[in-house]
Amino acid sequence: MQRESVLQKKCMDFCKKNAYLCYKIDSSSTAGIPDLLIISSEGRTTHVELKTSVGTLSAIQKHVIKKLKESNANVYVCRTLTEFKEAIAPAPD
Repeated sequence: MQRESVLQKKCMDFCKKNAYLCYKIDSSSTAGIPDLLIISSEGRTTHVELKTSVGTLSAIQKHVIKKLKESNANVYVCRTLTEFKEAIAPAPD
C-alpha cells in the first residue's frame, strides 16, 4: 500500500511538471480542508483530498467537502495519481 505522503509528492511533482499551481494546505489551522489546492493555467481551481487505498474521510472532512460542493467548488477525493490527473484535467468542452 502506498503511503499518503508518497502519493502527495507524486501529485505535487505532476503539477510542477505540467504548469499547475499546487498548494499544500495546513489543516492544523482549519480542520477538514482538503490537502491540496490546485490552480490550472486557465484559472480552474480544484480542491483535492488524498487518501490511501484504505483511508477513510473523517466526519469533519465529509462535512467540509459537502459544503465546498454545495458552493459549486471542484472537490475530489483521490487515491491514485491517475485519479488525481483525472480530477484536475480541464473540463471537456
